[in-house]
Amino acid sequence: DNEPLERALAWMGQKFSPSRNPVPFDLGMHYYFYYMYGVERVGRLTGRRFLGRHDWYREGAEVLVQQQDQLRGLWRGQGGAEGNPIIATSFALLFLAKGRRPVLIAQGQHDSQGDWNHHRSAVAHLTRRVEQRWKRELSWQSIDLRTATVEDLLQAPVLLISGRDGLSLAKQQKETLRQYVEQGGFIFAEAACGGRAFDRDFRKLVAELFPDSPLRLLPPEHPVWWAEEPIPPKYLRPMLGIEFGCRTSVVYLPNDSGRPALSCLWELAGVGRENYTSEVQAQIDAALGIGVNILAYATDRKLEYKYAFFRSAGSTTQQAEIRRNALAVASLRHPGGCTVAPRALPNLLRYAEKELHLRVRAVEDELDITDPALFDHHLAFMHGRNGFRLTEAERKQLRTFVERGGTILGDAVCANQAFASSFAQEMSAIFPEHPLEPIPPDDPLLSTAFGGFDLRQVTRRDPQPGRSDEAVSVLERKVPPELLGIRIGDRWGVIFSPYDLSCALEKQNSVECRGYTTDDAARIGLNCILYAIQK
Repeated sequence: DNEPLERALAWMGQKFSPSRNPVPFDLGMHYYFYYMYGVERVGRLTGRRFLGRHDWYREGAEVLVQQQDQLRGLWRGQGGAEGNPIIATSFALLFLAKGRRPVLIAQGQHDSQGDWNHHRSAVAHLTRRVEQRWKRELSWQSIDLRTATVEDLLQAPVLLISGRDGLSLAKQQKETLRQYVEQGGFIFAEAACGGRAFDRDFRKLVAELFPDSPLRLLPPEHPVWWAEEPIPPKYLRPMLGIEFGCRTSVVYLPNDSGRPALSCLWELAGVGRENYTSEVQAQIDAALGIGVNILAYATDRKLEYKYAFFRSAGSTTQQAEIRRNALAVASLRHPGGCTVAPRALPNLLRYAEKELHLRVRAVEDELDITDPALFDHHLAFMHGRNGFRLTEAERKQLRTFVERGGTILGDAVCANQAFASSFAQEMSAIFPEHPLEPIPPDDPLLSTAFGGFDLRQVTRRDPQPGRSDEAVSVLERKVPPELLGIRIGDRWGVIFSPYDLSCALEKQNSVECRGYTTDDAARIGLNCILYAIQK
């Protein structure tokens, strides 16, 4: 029974202050730093990102940073032991250091009766196993899906949704989940304790959220099965997934009759509870291994500290109005998989606003290549992961667009060979007298000549094939960017990356995706934007 604990947490939510100890008699600054350390203990050990409506770490960190002695870097309290800066500074640093740990996974609260959390220590035990495997200090949190915003959810790369008795979400909550996945989040769901009602409701939910991407059984060769460690075949269980964007973005483990849910087995993995039979221990280890594999696949083992989310989101490109005298970029509609990474271009334009201080037009839906509105744009973006063919009318329109000064920027999503080959063939048909050729590493496009970035060396991710009993590895290495282009007069009218830019821009680097890191994909894209508007 957690009722006393819940009452205590409710009291803290009502009384919480990041700037004073909530004690009576105007003694709020007494033992203030000890109080803040206590807040960190409560928030982190209970997995609470919020105390009441307060984001305790964000609010507390902002106040503590303001109170720090800017010359000597220490903190000093008022009276008592905290008048000693060594003690006050120790408590302040404990709050800032331990509370900032990267969040690995958030457990979504979707009801008030506890159906969302049948195994209360399960996620903590899974997180500890990941810490041991990855040799990193991590945290987990619970978050109320009934009040959470998209920004709230995005502070955790993985959202666990579990239940037995059903899943009922309001329209706005459903839209929040959809946007969470669109912006790079990953949903990990399970039907707990033979949850037939949850299974029914979850299947209905994802069919509504992703009507064009049905749940499908994930095959044995899918990297989610072996992203971190091999699982003995006898302990495998059905796993369903939804392909969205550049990867499988939803993984669901339905009720597997006769077997405990994963979270049930995670719950048994607590310290001091190791005296199980070898068979039971093997089931627990396999369940933890499946959980770790899913988290490795979903995060690519890359997690951000909490303070990375404190930065202003900046201005958004998703605005209703089209602003005059602004950079205009079209996302081209074509049969090669033009919607596979829908957030890539909006994210690139967000970088352009933030890093280059450019005014950009809102990103509308994909534009038909033959639409006359194409000529209202400076740049045309074209990506995909399937082979395709264009019509003669589309080829003619693209040639005219480039000859009038427009630029085509393309990339093969996850270095897809079928799309890269089709793109090269189509460009050859459109510009038979101008070959698609390598852009030299010393070309001004890849320099600071147009106000962009020095791209002589960038980081490229190359998945490394391994044995079935090995974890998936990704080799990151510094290389010159490999771009192809078609030169029209004195400029590159077509710029193409055979390696992935789009999934990186979506912040969905997958363990199976060959291409550039998010930062360098953005820099390449920004240099191309600056080049297009100045050449």
